[in-house]
Amino acid sequence: MADVKASFRRLAVSIENRMDRLRRGQKEFGPITILPYLGHGTSKMLHLKGRVVADYRVTSPLETDSGWKNLLNNFRRFHTHEIPYAKVRACYGDMEQEFTANDDGYFAVHMELGQAPSEDQFWHDVKIELAEDTFIQATGRVLIPPTQIQYGVISDLDDTVIKSDVVQVTKLLTNTFLRNSRTRLPFAGVAAFYHALQQGTVGGFNPIYYVTSGIWNLYDVYLDFLQIQGIPIGPIFMTDLGLSEQYLFKPGRFEHKLAVIRELLETHPNLSFILIGDSGEKDAEIYGQVAIENPGRILAIYIRDVSQKRRDDEVKAIIETVRESGTEILLVEDTIVAATHAIERSYIKPETLSAIQQAQRKDTPPSNPVESLRKAAKDKSGG
Repeated sequence: MADVKASFRRLAVSIENRMDRLRRGQKEFGPITILPYLGHGTSKMLHLKGRVVADYRVTSPLETDSGWKNLLNNFRRFHTHEIPYAKVRACYGDMEQEFTANDDGYFAVHMELGQAPSEDQFWHDVKIELAEDTFIQATGRVLIPPTQIQYGVISDLDDTVIKSDVVQVTKLLTNTFLRNSRTRLPFAGVAAFYHALQQGTVGGFNPIYYVTSGIWNLYDVYLDFLQIQGIPIGPIFMTDLGLSEQYLFKPGRFEHKLAVIRELLETHPNLSFILIGDSGEKDAEIYGQVAIENPGRILAIYIRDVSQKRRDDEVKAIIETVRESGTEILLVEDTIVAATHAIERSYIKPETLSAIQQAQRKDTPPSNPVESLRKAAKDKSGG
């Protein structure tokens, strides 16, 4: 079996390399596009990533799109004509700086600010242009939160905000490839709860950062989904596909999430955070490790319960360990449980609960008999 998997990986890499050589050997590409991703920063630094591609033909999603059309759009997301080693120029205020993309067309902008930006706005525009053709440009946006805020929020996306069914492969593939940002479903009440967290109890603006082990090719799906569902937008940290002869998917997704969260805590050393994830993968382990490494900085951890009893038992054991370190961590059945705790701890305003309850009722789909039986069996077994 191992030999078969290794042969499949070598074949996949060979096909990708041949396609890359074929595309790059063409004398003319289609129109070149710069795809900037939402960035983040402080009063001293800003960080923004993006990609330079050609012939980008992904179309805007519609609720009426068929599964085949969604599949075609996703094929286009993965079958990219990247521009390797493209030189881009980032312009912010009176500052300009050039950066070089890697062999997959991804670039990373890191700019040291000579002057602190105005706190009258939280999102700041950064112009990104192709150094060799300044007519090819795009506008990136960077979130720079004000210096006086209550806390920050770091949230997973799959099975925390958006229903993906990561632990059920067939459903995961259906959600990812046959649906789009208009037909995928949120977890009930998430938009109202996240708006309450963003506002906090002092009337400020608490930044929300999204960390997922999903890959950059699907970035626009996640961002569109947040905007369509009215969920507060924020920088989205993703990972590369990482196709190689050793791996079909880049390893170390645990390390990816952990590294991003550590980076955010280091970037904002005086800020406390609320962490939100789910029990389907390793969020409890990652968040627990972060809490133990940073005593007093993690206000609360909310883990949405989306797993079977065996995994729940593992999560509950982690919860006990984390609680002994002094951090509150809850395995929550739904958004209302998390919101009620947040109100009790003065993280959100009490008057927001009714809006969250109303949103949860509105977002809850009709009862599924199979899911009802599964939940009843889980409850009976003590899960």
